[in-house]
Amino acid sequence: MPRLEAPFEAARTVGTGAARLLWLVLWGSLAWFAVGPAASRAAQGLHDMIAGMATGEPGWLVGIDDGIARLLAGNGLPAAVVLAVLFAVIAVGIYAPRPAARAAVVTAIVVAAAIWVAGQDLGEVFTGSSTDPQSGLLLVMLAAAYWPRRAADVSPPPIISPPPIRGENLVAGAATPAEGR
Repeated sequence: MPRLEAPFEAARTVGTGAARLLWLVLWGSLAWFAVGPAASRAAQGLHDMIAGMATGEPGWLVGIDDGIARLLAGNGLPAAVVLAVLFAVIAVGIYAPRPAARAAVVTAIVVAAAIWVAGQDLGEVFTGSSTDPQSGLLLVMLAAAYWPRRAADVSPPPIISPPPIRGENLVAGAATPAEGR
């Protein structure tokens, strides 16, 4: 089965509409999860989650966790709302024109990387109890598959005409081999 011409790599197998819908569902659900569960909206919810991850991590990662935990202390609801709005903007950004879609993909990569480093402590690989690298890294790679191509990369292939049939007159008034000039 030939691969589809698409404005970004993720759309080559399922089509542009389906790929955009999948992006919308993924990032839209992250927006809902940011404000949906009561624990994430609690004043200390995000603070406690980040602060609790520092155990067993190297000093530099503990420093990042502590700094972010201090920033989030008592600000659970505002932080959850900011995250939800950011995720929602990313979700609909894929439907924007190419420059804005690129900005949405860059924002998605930056946010996913920040989640992986600060929210997931790189999958807690330094604690010795990690089983996987968590979802932040996967979100970064997934977002890269949505990077919009240049317009020249998306244009359809040129139409190649079949060779002329013997005796066919290609230009008006030109003699054909059958007429013997």
